[in-house]
Amino acid sequence: MKRMPLLIFIISGALLLSGCGESDTVSNNDLKEHGVKVVRLDKRLVLVETAGLVEKRISVVKMMEQYVEPQLVDLRTGQLIDDADFAVTYDQEQAEKDPDQSIELTRIEDLAGIKRRENIGKLYLIKGDNGDLDKILVPIRAYGRFSMIYGFLALEAEDLTIFNIGFYQHGETPSLGAEFVNDPGVAKRFVGKKIFRNGHADFSVIINHSTFYDEYSVDGVSGASYTSRAVERAINYWCGTSAFGPAIHRIAGKRD
Repeated sequence: MKRMPLLIFIISGALLLSGCGESDTVSNNDLKEHGVKVVRLDKRLVLVETAGLVEKRISVVKMMEQYVEPQLVDLRTGQLIDDADFAVTYDQEQAEKDPDQSIELTRIEDLAGIKRRENIGKLYLIKGDNGDLDKILVPIRAYGRFSMIYGFLALEAEDLTIFNIGFYQHGETPSLGAEFVNDPGVAKRFVGKKIFRNGHADFSVIINHSTFYDEYSVDGVSGASYTSRAVERAINYWCGTSAFGPAIHRIAGKRD
């Protein structure tokens, strides 16, 4: 029986995205002009919350040691990299900005508006109390309306449905976009949803409420189209064939 997640579209007080629009750089003056405040939460705390580990009631350090195993992935080939020591110290956020450790994406390739993609990514394998694989935690990011959004998507290892989603850095806007991510009712819509249709990431956040939504989609919020598109593109890019998709299926297959 699956446990329901603590819905952390907003944990620790604030929460997530601004939306998805043009991927041009926005200055600090532009952010201030639009009333945008870039918020960065504790990354490890959001990680363990998204993974559903806070109920363990032990320190975050202990949670990371006992239940979280970092797994490096060569995003150029989809192959897993077996180097436990390197996996612990590897900084994916730093690599994405380093031209020697990343590639520039074409406009067609850049579904999420990130401009550059690191050559090596880091998944997090979440273990159960018995040591077996329970969830796969995928780092995701996309460019919102005013800034880059960083977060985690937790997938059930059993069937790759969504267990939870949470973000630790975002440009929060005083608009419906903020309401979209702060409303627990909206967050609940993602739980149990499927991402992979015939093996390919094909998730939708429906903006037009007259459109039927199914097990591969969630109903968005009227007036929050930027945010809806940001979430949709972040999920589809990082679970897609150009990023973690092949590794996710490989890991889930090993579990069988």
